[in-house]
Amino acid sequence: MQNILVLGGGFGGIRVALDLERKLRHVINHEKNWRVVLIDRNANHTFTPNLYEVASAYGVKKEPYQIKLRGSICIPYGIIFANHKIDFIQAEISKIDIENRKIITGGGEEIDFDYLVLGLGAEVNDYGIPGVSEYAYQMKTIDDGIAINEKLNQIFKEGKEGVKELPVRIIIGGGGFTGVETAAEIACCVENLRNTCKMSKGYVSISLVEAGSTILPMVSEKERDVIKKRLNFLGVQVIERKEIKEVKPDSVLMGNDLVKSDMFIWSGGIRSNRILASVKNYIDLDDKRGSILADEYLRVKQGGNPIPFIFAVGDSVFILDHKTQKPVPAMAYTAKDQGATVASNIFNSIQNKPLKKYNPWYGAWIAPVGGKFALARPGIGNFSISGRLGWVMRQFVDFRYFLSILPFFKAMRLFFKDVVLFSKND
Repeated sequence: MQNILVLGGGFGGIRVALDLERKLRHVINHEKNWRVVLIDRNANHTFTPNLYEVASAYGVKKEPYQIKLRGSICIPYGIIFANHKIDFIQAEISKIDIENRKIITGGGEEIDFDYLVLGLGAEVNDYGIPGVSEYAYQMKTIDDGIAINEKLNQIFKEGKEGVKELPVRIIIGGGGFTGVETAAEIACCVENLRNTCKMSKGYVSISLVEAGSTILPMVSEKERDVIKKRLNFLGVQVIERKEIKEVKPDSVLMGNDLVKSDMFIWSGGIRSNRILASVKNYIDLDDKRGSILADEYLRVKQGGNPIPFIFAVGDSVFILDHKTQKPVPAMAYTAKDQGATVASNIFNSIQNKPLKKYNPWYGAWIAPVGGKFALARPGIGNFSISGRLGWVMRQFVDFRYFLSILPFFKAMRLFFKDVVLFSKND
């Protein structure tokens, strides 16, 4: 029996499990020879690219547990694996025992493995900035998104009732894609809330703060200019070269300036899951983010040499692009590609066939910038598409992903439910 454990149900982990199960099912007898198990602490796979939509959703009726908002981006593993011979275990991982090839869950269960895939994802990196972990709203989980949404509604309700001192000031720290998307969509939500509460424009301020020389340093100057103009149109003030030094309950220290803040959202960066630190004596980790160092086949390294039965995918892995000698960025579709490569390599390893090199590609991206507007770089040629057509492309990409993990009609139902739910901001 080949016992294959996948730790983490993110984009990479899901792809490993689905692809590997399909390959094995068509070639090797399932009952006698292999078992694919995915372990995650949550019962659902979270479609994180739409987390900013949850945070800024307008006009959603408040209900216990916010079932409608949760259901918009949380897809139960039971549905994803319904027609697949994949075992799902909902559990926290308390220990990874590489020497004895087993993992131990928070409940004390021991699960042996012949092959292990580390796809544990990332955690918010506060870079040691005082107050970020205590007072900042994060953008990592569905609970984070819902907390932001509820806080926005509370702020404007209190402003309308005269409980809160005006103007309302919202600050987003971190000028990457997540920060830009969040700032833009919150601006659309705030405009609706402002009109509902009958507040003038001068009573609301939204700032996007970046410590570096510019927001989105990975895009071209022309593309950045399009995004900045769109943010300006939405009323978002872009502040560059301004370091967040401390976050307080009702203010933020930006450089030497202490600025009032009714809400501070942190999207400044990520670092690998802290459980990896417990196995640092057995696997090689990057010093900066604690990411797993892997070879060109996505095998985890130990002392510079690959471990033939352990692989890594997604935010957990640090791998250099052999063409550019730069780290492959942590993106949803790069994690998916890594998952597909790992599935092929475990399958080939079981059959004693040559492994497949991971050939990273990340030339495409789509940045939604509020409402039905997005800037899209298709990755074919040196051009980009902005406006409503860019937004349509983003919807197509989302639907295509849903189709890759769900039956057609369930993917269609989820897609259109999201379009209806989130279009109230547009």
